[in-house]
This record gives sequence, structure tokens and C-alpha cells, in this order.
Amino acid sequence: MKRTKKLKDLPLIGRKERIDLPDIGLSHLDAKVDTGAYTSSLHCRLLNQKTENGIDYIEFIPLAHKYKTRHAKPTWIPITRKKMVKSSSGHAEERFIVTLRVAIAGQLITTEFSLSDRSSMKHTILLGRKFLKGRFWVDVARKYTLRDWEIPKL
Repeated sequence: MKRTKKLKDLPLIGRKERIDLPDIGLSHLDAKVDTGAYTSSLHCRLLNQKTENGIDYIEFIPLAHKYKTRHAKPTWIPITRKKMVKSSSGHAEERFIVTLRVAIAGQLITTEFSLSDRSSMKHTILLGRKFLKGRFWVDVARKYTLRDWEIPKL
């Protein structure tokens, strides 16, 4: 029988938190905790696609702060899959889904991100329900509840 964690045992996070994305070399990024989104999302500029040894890759530049790359370099990463995603405005588009590790609350969590142009959005990184479920409880009245020491150093 699967045993679930009690709510009091889960870390509390606010509607915004700082995270690291070590697989693409970015740290101290502001992320919006979005319980309305299923999949997490990362703002980026897509560059190229290629296939090597039967694996599809996408090259992109993560734009963690709107158009500023903040030392981000073009990155090649395997494509986990493609998915039709409906935006909050109801517009559906096919997006690339990649798997990245997120450092938050003393944990290093592997999760999926959809890659998209979020330049018209206020937040460039969203953490969705798939990432949050069973790991955190969210207090939307708070933000930045975690401290830097709670982000694992790699």
C-alpha cells in the first residue's frame, strides 16, 4: 500500500520561490508557483533541432529574465516529447517538453518543462502541479519562504 506524506511533513513554499536549474547552468532564478498549470514551463528562444544516434535534441537559450540571458548559453538537450499545450488564453500550440533538474528546498527534483516564448508573460518560469504534487504545500499569501541554504549546491 502506498503511504502518502502528511501535509505537515512537506516543505512550505510561497507563490514565488528561487530555484536553480543546474542542468543548464542557471542559479538563483525567480519561479512562479502555479497550481493552475499542470506542466512546468521555461521561457526560452528555440534555435535548432537535430537527431543523433536516434535521439532528438533541441537547442535553446533559456531566457530567465525576459530577454536577458543572464549568462545563459545555447544549450542542447534531449527532447523528452512534444505536447499540445493550451495557454491560459485558450490558444493551443505544440511545445517541446524537456527534462531538467530543479534545486529547491534542499531537494534536487527531476521534472518536465515545456519550452515556450513567455516574453508577453510576467513570469518566465512556472512550476506546475506535476512538479508540486506530493512534495510541497503552497501558501499563496507568501513568497520567498525558502532560504539560499535550502538550495543544494552542486
